[in-house]
Amino acid sequence: MIQSSATSGRQNPGENFRLLNGNPGYGKTKASYLRHQTTSRPGDLIYIQSEDINITSVQFEKLKSAEIICAALAIAGFACGAICDDLTFNSSIYKSKKSQVTISYIFCTITTALLLGAICWRTHRELKWEQAKGIFSYQDDFISTGKFKWLIMEIIINAVHPVYGFEDYQFSTYNNVYNVDYSYTYTSIVTVWMLIRIYHLIRVASVISVYRSGRVQRLCQMTGSYAGSWFAVKCMMKDTPVYLLSAMIIGGIFTHAFCLRIFERPLDDYTGKIFGEYGNSMWCAIITMTTVGYGDYFPVTSAGRLFDVLACIWGVLCVSLMVITLTNMLMLDAGQQTSLTILNRLWFKEELKQLAAFVLTSAVRYRYYVRHYPDKRRKIAIQLGRFRHYFNDFQSFKIKQRTLYDFDSFEDRIERKMIDVIEDSETIEETKKEIDGIIEYLEAKIPDLAK
Repeated sequence: MIQSSATSGRQNPGENFRLLNGNPGYGKTKASYLRHQTTSRPGDLIYIQSEDINITSVQFEKLKSAEIICAALAIAGFACGAICDDLTFNSSIYKSKKSQVTISYIFCTITTALLLGAICWRTHRELKWEQAKGIFSYQDDFISTGKFKWLIMEIIINAVHPVYGFEDYQFSTYNNVYNVDYSYTYTSIVTVWMLIRIYHLIRVASVISVYRSGRVQRLCQMTGSYAGSWFAVKCMMKDTPVYLLSAMIIGGIFTHAFCLRIFERPLDDYTGKIFGEYGNSMWCAIITMTTVGYGDYFPVTSAGRLFDVLACIWGVLCVSLMVITLTNMLMLDAGQQTSLTILNRLWFKEELKQLAAFVLTSAVRYRYYVRHYPDKRRKIAIQLGRFRHYFNDFQSFKIKQRTLYDFDSFEDRIERKMIDVIEDSETIEETKKEIDGIIEYLEAKIPDLAK
């Protein structure tokens, strides 16, 4: 048989927990109690778990903590990798600060290992939260829910980091522009790969926003949608587009500048462009993303050009969204549009009164000169010209009046159609009366003609 916690004889798990938690002798943790309460009884074929808001909120807070920890460890690991890359790029600096390099590699490995554990914990907390919401049952695990393959993929992506002992490994390539050989270190390539960890920041930004709260989750569930990270990003783009666009532009500049610095600085001695300085790389990133392209700084390596193309695409996207955002910000909302329309109507009435006074005054003056000074044709012509001018302006106000008062609205068109129908019916009625009169006249004349 199929039973639910709402229909079976068992109490609500949240209520039982609160009752037992108030007992001083209650020593079980909430997690163990929930596992006990949500286990199917031997006689139940399927046990449908009903959502408890308090339990869901607790599980979501744990998921939020896991996301924050993952983001912090991801940033720390990337920072350690960037430090390792800077210290190992120059051989003289590497030899003088070998102990700092070793410590940086060790810290990078430690933070990466902690990050992998945090990712597993975060996936576990997400599953518990979805089980509490009723998306999955409490008998589901990583494999049955399909989370295992995503977990393995995420672990592989985040496991890549600079490892101690490989700092001397390099691989060389050839540049066709300057016809020289140059090399990249293993640490440099791996550090660029670690930029993928930026998705942890996007997750944190979405999970701490108001668009993934319990209320929003329930509303989306009622409407058949899912309040995930992408939903939160779209909501932020709708409500606070300035902050989101600023983060996108600033993040794109720093990311692209970092990649340019990594891939272009081995050729600084040949190109004369010091990409090793982060400011020059940021300048090139800004000019590239805004599609200006002064030409003072440009990449010459294949990898640098690839990231330059990606920066162009990202810059065009950001600029397009910025134009749309500014356009929407400058548009009036419904209340403001109504206020402006009322103000225009008030100003229109004042202008109409003034113009009507000019028309009447010019007409009276013209009539006065025609009656009392018929010989002064020049003054009469001047007054007639003024009257025509004011009258034409008065006639042109009809177009403005139609715009302000919306005489050509859908309701007005229906009203005019109804008036036309009424007039046509009256015309038909009059025509019918005339035809009836003619028929009566002919019927009266026919007997006379027959006689």
